[in-house]
Amino acid sequence: MDFFDEVKRLSKEQNTTVEATVKKALGETQGAIDQYYGWMKRDIYPRMDDGFKIAEALGVTMNHFFTEKEAPSRYAEINDILSSFDDVELANIKVMLETMKNNKK
Repeated sequence: MDFFDEVKRLSKEQNTTVEATVKKALGETQGAIDQYYGWMKRDIYPRMDDGFKIAEALGVTMNHFFTEKEAPSRYAEINDILSSFDDVELANIKVMLETMKNNKK
């Protein structure tokens, strides 16, 4: 299942548009919509925090978007843990992970 196809399907199922879903999740700006379509065009998944916001706007978890083939089981536990955090906590986790990544270089 493709992330973007599923966002479209779920949005339609909820009688809304992808654009409305993205605005609800990422902010009421054209920039948020442009960013979403940029991910789609480049065939890349959104950052984890943005993915969680999109999933939340659709009333599902991030796990909903992935099959075992697409999301290795080593990420499933992490996804479950991350889904319990609010936006502020996710922002802090993101900073921590980016710092760890930059220190690896």
